[in-house]
Amino acid sequence: TIGAGAATKLIITGTGTQTAGASQTITITAKDASGNTATGYTGIKSITFSGANASSSPATNPTVGGTNV
Repeated sequence: TIGAGAATKLIITGTGTQTAGASQTITITAKDASGNTATGYTGIKSITFSGANASSSPATNPTVGGTNV
């Protein structure tokens, strides 16, 4: 068994397309330099949305449905 090292990057996975008004699930996984999942990662995560705008009808904003800090 090989233990994962310290996290060196965060990998974001999800679908490549998005339908307006529909939800989308993404997963953020901490990985070490060798690509192993860094299960001990406890750092702070911040998500910034770009390219998504609020709509006026119906009024909506991009939101994060859940977090795991």
